[in-house]
Amino acid sequence: MPNLKLLKVDGGLDTLKIDVEPSHQKCFRYLVWVSWIKFPFDYIPKNFEMGNLAILDMPMSNLKEVWKGTKCLEKLKELSLINSIYLTCTPDFSMLPNLEKLILSGCISLVEVHESIGRLQKLVKLDLSRCHGLKNLPINGKSKLASLETLDITHCQELNKLPKQMRDLISSNGLCSLKEVFLEGCSLTNDDIPDEFWMLYSLESLNLSWNYFESLPSGIG
Repeated sequence: MPNLKLLKVDGGLDTLKIDVEPSHQKCFRYLVWVSWIKFPFDYIPKNFEMGNLAILDMPMSNLKEVWKGTKCLEKLKELSLINSIYLTCTPDFSMLPNLEKLILSGCISLVEVHESIGRLQKLVKLDLSRCHGLKNLPINGKSKLASLETLDITHCQELNKLPKQMRDLISSNGLCSLKEVFLEGCSLTNDDIPDEFWMLYSLESLNLSWNYFESLPSGIG
């Protein structure tokens, strides 16, 4: 299958094991879309060719890390690892310049987001909802997230403060496209939100449910 472009695997059985042998490498060379439910490995094997991938979707995977080292995936636009409960860290994003969607919802063991996330100039959607162990979101005034439209950190209880660096990012117009922010159930108080946050004039939808706010600023309307 040298021209295979779409690979869909439903690992409905926990015992499913599919060996990615070096002899199969040519089969993966032209893959554009991989959808693999319950991917059985701790990380994506080195010989799994991904150079042409646009979408990598691996819900409920066994991944502990996405891949070893740094990958140059210039065509990758969407990385989705929903409910990959063993994942502890994200990959280095330095060589994923065209990534538009990063969806890590339900990755409850995730504790670290690589600092290179701030270089994703084309990122439109960042979903870290229900990443209960996440303590830090490494974005700052030098981050280049001007394309970001949706930020979802719902039920990230350990992320109990929006990063102080976000103040600089907003002031430098680094979140000028942000339209939707979901902060439900993050144990936030008034002091956790920098004043600059309320200056996001592009914002259209804001969810602050299940937090500990005593009041909202008069300028929110």
